[in-house]
Amino acid sequence: NLASNKPVEASKETSTMPAINLTDDDPDSRWSAEADAVQWAYVDLGESYDMNYFSVIWESAEVYASSFNIYVSDDLNNWGTAVATVSDNTTPNSEVNLDEKAHGRYVKLEVTKMHGYPSVSARDFQVMLKDSSQPIPQNPE
Repeated sequence: NLASNKPVEASKETSTMPAINLTDDDPDSRWSAEADAVQWAYVDLGESYDMNYFSVIWESAEVYASSFNIYVSDDLNNWGTAVATVSDNTTPNSEVNLDEKAHGRYVKLEVTKMHGYPSVSARDFQVMLKDSSQPIPQNPE
């Protein structure tokens, strides 16, 4: 996980649920904006990396982002076009696999719509480069 224990900045956060909880590898902690969408948080990976997989664990099975975007950039002032746009999420655990690798130092999670409760909140955000020669594990049916 390239984002593990890396610094995070957010549009809003609370003192008891700061944005750094997104990358602390603790599924019991969480970031909460205590505000409705649109809210964002970005991770500074410290240097540029290739990546093609993102995972978000939302607050709960009842409270999750139904729509969100992921951006990758080397420039905090120019995020460009989202590398992933999800507009139909119905699960508390979201996984995004890119067909092409993205490259950058900063990764931004932008929540555009919440389901269940109008406060943007997430427990974990992972950023990885998965080997394309290895199948990405799927949840068994």
